[in-house]
Amino acid sequence: MIIIAQSLGCQVISNYLWDADNGLGIFNGMEPDGTEDQKKFRRLKTCKHLITTGCNIPMFVGGLDPIHAIRKPNSNFTWDNYFDRDDVLGWPLSPLSPSYDSIVVDHEINAGGLFSSWSVLSHGKYWTDEQVINPLLKKLSYYL
Repeated sequence: MIIIAQSLGCQVISNYLWDADNGLGIFNGMEPDGTEDQKKFRRLKTCKHLITTGCNIPMFVGGLDPIHAIRKPNSNFTWDNYFDRDDVLGWPLSPLSPSYDSIVVDHEINAGGLFSSWSVLSHGKYWTDEQVINPLLKKLSYYL
């Protein structure tokens, strides 16, 4: 399983992974019955890669002390985060805490073109940027 998240979706999937790992939210007595494989899948224990772009997690966890990242759902899990320094909604994650630094690989890119790369408009341009698309296609091609 590969998860690709953009903007607020990064916070949503991070919360989902946190809840699944800690038995919180829907995983606190509301999870449907199923086989162990189904539960593993629902809890994203089979996720190999998380790819985030324009990630705004720091806006949600900045007031927490301490700040903790999710735990790897399995030993093969990788997390690549793409951000543009001009995107006010997209941030690097590894500076948040030692746990983020140990799980996330940040990639600074310059998303967008002449009229958008230097402004907040870059937030909507990650999926047109070869610095995101090429590594993503390389990871996906491994599974195809």
